[in-house]
Amino acid sequence: MNIDVLKDLSPAEPASAGDLPPFGLFAAGVYPFLEFRWFHEAYYRVLEAFAAGRVRRLIVTMPPQHGKSVGASTLLPAYLLGRNTDLRIAIASYSASLASKFNRRVQRIIDSPEYAAFFPETTIKRGARPPEYLRTADEVELIGHRGGLLSVGREGALTGNRVDCFILDDLYRRRSRREVQCFVGGHIALPGLCPQFRTNKSVLGRFSADAGHRLLA
Repeated sequence: MNIDVLKDLSPAEPASAGDLPPFGLFAAGVYPFLEFRWFHEAYYRVLEAFAAGRVRRLIVTMPPQHGKSVGASTLLPAYLLGRNTDLRIAIASYSASLASKFNRRVQRIIDSPEYAAFFPETTIKRGARPPEYLRTADEVELIGHRGGLLSVGREGALTGNRVDCFILDDLYRRRSRREVQCFVGGHIALPGLCPQFRTNKSVLGRFSADAGHRLLA
């Protein structure tokens, strides 16, 4: 992997408490085994724009096994919690077990020394300490902050849980062999794909592995 190329994926956003790493550089640091192609560079530019608030809602469309979930459902939540320790994120998928898998992957990233080098203030419970914070396969809370990550299956509920960022990944199993979609943002859904979520037509961003990405007004 060419780290020098990743440094130019996106301009670094000025942070109120210091410089923040670009998303591509962060991804290469915590997941050094990733293999990047041209569309990953474009994809990570869009995820960086979402993390910085320049894109509020995002639809990701790409063929299976092209890194959609690694980017949007694993690396992005870890990155967002590093940028904002009070952010409350939820991941929903067609099954609770798949959603929990994403949650566990994010937790392993946050536990890693590579992540601590980027975001030392973002920490989670280890073992039984500290006892007042929650850490399960489905939910984890950041120590000393209001942020955390919650995962639910399609039949699960988020009642009573405030969510600042909602990631919907593979809500229907075997929808298509050609492509899968991931939705990142607030209350966003595609008609007919996930009717149990309220549809919001004001989609601001869309990424396709075939056509690159475009931002919609």
